[in-house]
Amino acid sequence: MELRFVYDRPAAVIGDGRRGLLVAGDVHVGIERKLIKEGIRLYSATEHTANSLKGIADEFGIRKIVLLGDIKDTIMRPDTSERNALQRFFYDLRGYELVLVRGNHDAYLEDAVKHNLVDELLFDRFALLHGNRWPSEEAMGKDYILTAHNHLAISYTDRVGTYKEKAWAVCGMDARAAAKRYGSFNRGIKLVIMPAFNDLILGPEARDMRDPNTSPLLRNRLFGYRNCRFYTLRGELISPRSRAAAGRGVTPSRESLSVSRSSRTRAPRALSGRPYPPAP
Repeated sequence: MELRFVYDRPAAVIGDGRRGLLVAGDVHVGIERKLIKEGIRLYSATEHTANSLKGIADEFGIRKIVLLGDIKDTIMRPDTSERNALQRFFYDLRGYELVLVRGNHDAYLEDAVKHNLVDELLFDRFALLHGNRWPSEEAMGKDYILTAHNHLAISYTDRVGTYKEKAWAVCGMDARAAAKRYGSFNRGIKLVIMPAFNDLILGPEARDMRDPNTSPLLRNRLFGYRNCRFYTLRGELISPRSRAAAGRGVTPSRESLSVSRSSRTRAPRALSGRPYPPAP
């Protein structure tokens, strides 16, 4: 099966049709409650998130949705408001088969929605986990590890100004670093980091991938910044020009500002509703 990024949406598709999976991470149901305390009222954010998932799943004929952790927003036990938001979210997704992967915000989620959670999902050539914990050795034998957790974003500058937006990362592994933790692993494995699905979350820049709150795979350098390719949601390849650029954030190479010949194998023409070609 192939992994494809959904054009202009922070979601991925594995396989096709009813045998396929729609994968989305960091939906953070209940985030409206946090914003209300800051004077921002968004009454339909949970409904919008659920409808976005349903729309993508229906477009590709997929009936199975994997929520890749941080399904709820608060870390502690949900209060009445968040519990109601969660129950409304899962009610809106009735009719779909849901797989819930546990994230660091998902304590007590099973009590609120009566769904079982898993720490990681192994599916075909893929290992899916939230990203806040070490993968199993079996997961390290797959071709791809797909994680969320980092809320990845990139910033870049062109002639008009500086921008920040959600991004994907596809990273190669440092086998020497991996050998310190794992007895066996696939030396060609790639780490794919998803952006947050919730439209209200942007996240830190790629240069912060070594932050203590990132994946242990990143902060222990099994997968490193210099071994990553970064893509916008539109499939534009954004890559650091040099080591100096890595300290300042991500700067686009000239060809990354449009879908060039060098990146077109990974990024689609601007066709709404079509998935990317397979991830690199």
